[in-house]
Amino acid sequence: DSSRIVSRSSFVHAVSIHLVMPMQTVEHVVLEKLDSCFDKGGDCTVIVVAKMPYPEVNHCDEVSKRCKVEHRYRVWSTLLRQWSEVFDVKIQRWNISDALEFRIEDASPQAVEALLRFMYSGQLHCKAASYPEVTRLASMYMMPELKRYCCAALQNQTDVDEELRSNIRQAQFSAQELFAEGVQPSQLRTLGFTFSELHSAGVSPAELLSSRFSTQELIDGFCNISITQAASFLSTVDATGAASILAELASQKAAEILGSEQMKTSKAARILMHMDSGEAGSILGTNGMEVKRAAKILQRIPVNSLTAAVILGGDDLTPTKASDILQRLASLDAARILFQGLYHTKISIVKAANIVNQMANASAVKILTHVPAGQESQVADILRHMGYGKATMILREKEMHAELAARVLHSMHCNEQVRIIEAEEMDGKKAASILLPGVFPEQWDFSRLRRPSEQRDFGRAAYIIDNLSSKRATDVLSHIPSMAHRASVLGCSEIKTDKAADILHGMPLASVAAILNADGMRAEIAECIICKMTPDKIVDIFGADEMQAKKAALILSDRDHENIAGILAKLEVRKAARILDEMHIDKYASVLNSADMGAGKDAMIRACLRPKVGQRVCALRSSPGIGRVREGEKYKQFDKGNIVDAGRSIRGKDVVWIVWEDSGARTEISVENFHKHYISCT
Repeated sequence: DSSRIVSRSSFVHAVSIHLVMPMQTVEHVVLEKLDSCFDKGGDCTVIVVAKMPYPEVNHCDEVSKRCKVEHRYRVWSTLLRQWSEVFDVKIQRWNISDALEFRIEDASPQAVEALLRFMYSGQLHCKAASYPEVTRLASMYMMPELKRYCCAALQNQTDVDEELRSNIRQAQFSAQELFAEGVQPSQLRTLGFTFSELHSAGVSPAELLSSRFSTQELIDGFCNISITQAASFLSTVDATGAASILAELASQKAAEILGSEQMKTSKAARILMHMDSGEAGSILGTNGMEVKRAAKILQRIPVNSLTAAVILGGDDLTPTKASDILQRLASLDAARILFQGLYHTKISIVKAANIVNQMANASAVKILTHVPAGQESQVADILRHMGYGKATMILREKEMHAELAARVLHSMHCNEQVRIIEAEEMDGKKAASILLPGVFPEQWDFSRLRRPSEQRDFGRAAYIIDNLSSKRATDVLSHIPSMAHRASVLGCSEIKTDKAADILHGMPLASVAAILNADGMRAEIAECIICKMTPDKIVDIFGADEMQAKKAALILSDRDHENIAGILAKLEVRKAARILDEMHIDKYASVLNSADMGAGKDAMIRACLRPKVGQRVCALRSSPGIGRVREGEKYKQFDKGNIVDAGRSIRGKDVVWIVWEDSGARTEISVENFHKHYISCT
């Protein structure tokens, strides 16, 4: 009778009062007694319907292959109601006139018996393989105590076989459900749950990594979770562990994880620093990694670590992707990575050239202009491997400082310099500024702290110009703003006089005269250049306003008096007179007395000449002077003398003082009368 059944707590309490023995011993005895009462009587029957194979049935009859076997257990309904809310509800609704029976067809007899015996003894009486099914029954019949007991048993189970793992799967337990009941991640992994299942259950990354998953299991797990979940997971793992995990994944997958918004760029940078350069390059080079994101990650890597340089220099990162990444960085940061990689041989010249070659010219210039002092030769090597066309277009960019371009060009072989300057893509002005960077103040690179005088190398410029075509050389030289600098280039021994003459032939007359007249052009060099020109061109040069009389006299001084007379005879009188005035007295008289001077020209030139101290003169017998024309006969002369002084008289006139040889007398004569009545003589 159910009314006669006492509760477990009251029975234990009664025993504890009347028996003097330890409480634990009493509970143990009570549980044993209750367990021995299982299936010995009760007002309720639990029927378990099991399907068993029946070997005597014809194999063709699939329906009859199995027969149903019933297992009956007699239990007390009051006990069922105390343990299970499900049984409590069913018993309350049961028709009292009918026999109290419960049929269970979706469980094994072993699991049901374990559940019922637990109600009597508080212990599990079944194999470990049945724990999952018992746990599922505990959930179905709302027995939380039994469920916790089963989960604890699973947690403490050391001998986990394949049957237990299979039964857990069949019972459709999730890792989240068992984890919530206290089963630890390491035990869940032993029970057969995968990395992704544990991650979905909310297991922390540290606990996951301590669960001793194999490398392959980790890889499979990351392939089965979302990119966002993987990024969040690795964000909480130390860089070394994250790097080892990513190294085993496909590059595309790893790139998507590092490129996720859940992964901070600083953490991604630390992860890459712990990876092999080839693996890191493969990750950054895939389509899964955006260029902008890759640039931000590289920017977080300390330059001194050389990690970024090693990644860029590796074969796994294509030059195109590397170029795109560097262009996204600040030009100074990109230059540091590139040139430190070159300096420490982490990036080859060929790879660097291929990277720069993929850039826009303006971007390449911004990076190359940050080359450290002393590494200009590496820029030259990069440009050399890029080809002269691309190299020329980079050097001609406005942002490329002329001083830097000059030092880069100076690192190249002379033939390479000539090819770059000769290229059609090279602007004439930029070419001139590269050859002589110091003569263009607006293009000085003051950050280099170099004085312009240190930047001028006329000999090197002359050598290059000498090897250019005449047309190109003229164009380049014409863009040098200072005539003195043009003259310094043409006056160098590195340039041949024939080439200098050809170059000047293509320039305007005024420029030619100004160049030959400049201080940088020595008279003997100018004379050699002029000798290569036509007579008419020579006359035009000496007649130009830009040619000063003093320089013209120096240039002509080494010629014989007939040649000089022939040139001066074709010049304007005053210009010829100014040139003669600058010559030595002996040359002065020889030129005027030369037959090449031309009829009447000598008299006109004399009229414009300035009297010179020390000049020996002769007085003419008759006085027309300037109007007389010499027609093959000499002037009749008398009274030879020497000019001893010249200046202004007290009356304000220009005068000369002559001392006569015969009488020794001193005579003051106005310059106007001197030109009319006196000539030079030897």
